[in-house]
Amino acid sequence: MTEIIIINRLLNENINQVQALFWDIKRWSHLWRPIETVSLNYSDSLHQEFVMKVERNGTIERVRTARFQSHHKIDFISLTPPPMMSYHRGQWVFEQVTPHACIVRAVREYTLKDPKRSAQAIFKHQFANRLGSILDNFDLHTATQSTKGNQK
Repeated sequence: MTEIIIINRLLNENINQVQALFWDIKRWSHLWRPIETVSLNYSDSLHQEFVMKVERNGTIERVRTARFQSHHKIDFISLTPPPMMSYHRGQWVFEQVTPHACIVRAVREYTLKDPKRSAQAIFKHQFANRLGSILDNFDLHTATQSTKGNQK
């Protein structure tokens, strides 16, 4: 059964700067600590393909992903999904709220290999928390950068 998660956060930064930060996959390991490494295999202004090593529950997972960037959106599919999933794709959607703030929407579709409902409910809750943590870390980073910019 395919599940869907949608998490939103307001980031107090210009939409173009936020999308550029999300597109810069090499910086992710500095913004969200569970990422061990990112090996970028291909990148241009619209497409990326990379392998990310991510820590989850004391184990390192190897996830291979292809991404496509369009106007205020980054779509992706995990060519090699996390080990507990048979399918994983999603989007980062950026919506302008003011000239200096935007909403970032994390949309995920996934199918777990374990069909038990109890396992699915627990995983969905943990996955939503993990996505929220990613967004919170990006928010913290943009707030820190804005503060530094205002001090100059």
